[in-house]
Amino acid sequence: KVIYDAEVAAFERLKSRTKQEGDRLFSIFLNEQLNVNDKSRVEIQWNRDFNNIVGVNYNKIPVAFRMNKYIGGQLLDVRPEKRDAVAFTTNNGSGLLAYDVGVGKTPSAIFTISQFIDLGYCSRPIVVVPNQTYKQWISEFESFAGHLKINALYNLSDSIIADFKAVNGDTPELPNGSVTIVTYEGMKKIGFNEQTENNLFSSLTAILMQSTEDLSAKKADRAAVKANAKTEALLGVALSRTKLDIEDLGIDYMCLDEAHAAKKVFTNVAGEAEENLGNSGKAVAKKSAYTLSAGTPSGNAIKAFTICQYIQRKTGGNTQLLTATPFTNSPLEIYSMLSMISHRELVKQNLENLNVFFDNFIEVSYEMVINSKMKPQRKQVILGYNNLIVMQDLIRRFISYKTGEEVGVKRPNKIVIPLREELVDNVRMKLPEEKQVDSILPMSALQRELMDKITDYASGGADIACDNTSVGDDNESGEGSEEIDISTDAMDDKEKAGVRVLKALSWSRNLALSPYLFDCSGLGTPTYEQYITTSNKLLYTMECIASIKAHHENNNTPQSGIVIYMDRGVKLFSLIKEWLVKKVGYSDDEVGIISSKLYS
Repeated sequence: KVIYDAEVAAFERLKSRTKQEGDRLFSIFLNEQLNVNDKSRVEIQWNRDFNNIVGVNYNKIPVAFRMNKYIGGQLLDVRPEKRDAVAFTTNNGSGLLAYDVGVGKTPSAIFTISQFIDLGYCSRPIVVVPNQTYKQWISEFESFAGHLKINALYNLSDSIIADFKAVNGDTPELPNGSVTIVTYEGMKKIGFNEQTENNLFSSLTAILMQSTEDLSAKKADRAAVKANAKTEALLGVALSRTKLDIEDLGIDYMCLDEAHAAKKVFTNVAGEAEENLGNSGKAVAKKSAYTLSAGTPSGNAIKAFTICQYIQRKTGGNTQLLTATPFTNSPLEIYSMLSMISHRELVKQNLENLNVFFDNFIEVSYEMVINSKMKPQRKQVILGYNNLIVMQDLIRRFISYKTGEEVGVKRPNKIVIPLREELVDNVRMKLPEEKQVDSILPMSALQRELMDKITDYASGGADIACDNTSVGDDNESGEGSEEIDISTDAMDDKEKAGVRVLKALSWSRNLALSPYLFDCSGLGTPTYEQYITTSNKLLYTMECIASIKAHHENNNTPQSGIVIYMDRGVKLFSLIKEWLVKKVGYSDDEVGIISSKLYS
């Protein structure tokens, strides 16, 4: 909706300050109004919930498992970080290994599975992997734990399932002590029998809806049903494409490789249940104080979450996730991954849903922003994190993180322009000034001319006419929230000035890359030559790539792989490719475009 009325706009301004003022007053209440006994009760409860985590010395956790004695003709040595991984998961029952690339997530997971089998914690683990690493996983098991029988069921296609099933069509239990490896596509084929599905469906849906109320209670309010219909439907789809029941297979442990592919479990903050006195006292969902959303939960995430919940309810743990990038700086992703590892532990800490998680750790505010169409909007944004140390302790309890530098992984000598340092004996050292290389690029004359107009506009000068059909209006977005468009006619002078500054900042970012990405340039759609030559950044990048190509050709060495990352100007990616083909000399099939906005 768009607000034109000044009184309504004033109400929106007031609402935007309500939470901050409420938080300020509540802080005063806690510090000045509570008596000594009540303060003590609050402190004891907080410490019991969040400050009761003691760091574990994993060197004191017993680790003993079978493995290959030799690998590649050399004695196989279990390095400390891999021993820590086994001890970490054994101690916690479930966990996530956020090891950097090259640290050894795969052998750590294999050793952990071997220990769990040898200790009797599980007997039929399953490893879910991306399609491209499926064969590598089978090879790694043979290299590190050749004593384990591998059930290579790939994507559980109809032919594989037919070969696996008994002659009478029954699904046999997987061999005791064996490890099953499937792809993510194969994971989708694994479901539950009717009894388990009936037992789990209501509770799982309630968890996904972020409420502890029964589904029947929620059905009393049509608005709540409508708000969560997509989640229910997606959960139903995740359970409907199944070919084998997990109970028949006997699976009691799950290892999920590249687990960031399943991080979209919770994608919005639903309201908590409250009593509805006008509806026979039944519980209904109220509107949440938070409006952030990250789209729709993914099918992979929902399926992985349901299997993890089943295994954790059955065993108390036995879940291991592997990824170097478990989440971005997103509270929705953080809560999703922690819930995947052990939702029951979050419930024990009174963090059973996102509302409580946000109340404790996330600071939000309603702020004026400029959307991709250069319209002023008031929307909820994340300002930062509250109780950061407590949240970090919570994350460290579930996630073991190690960098390559910590464990001495040898890295290539990465050269970053501007060049300020170099790698010496695996340590980054600052270069003397005479050896440093700068990369500050001046604007082109056209960019400078347009930037002067933007600067004048931001200072209160003449308006800039725009057609709002910019080729730069296509940067990829992440989390969003409910947005309220506000007409400038309904703003006070301070807000109008703020809108000018915000618009100018947004325009400047696009203009700094190319004048053709500035909405109000009036330049239209460029040719590939116009697009590159009017931007010193793009031209410099093309010349760098040309020099790399020439270097390899002159030295008769294989061409390096090159990646150009841009978060804007997606519609004009094809012009960059055209330059590389026509001017630099690449063939058409040597330049590819990867974008969520392109499907060809």
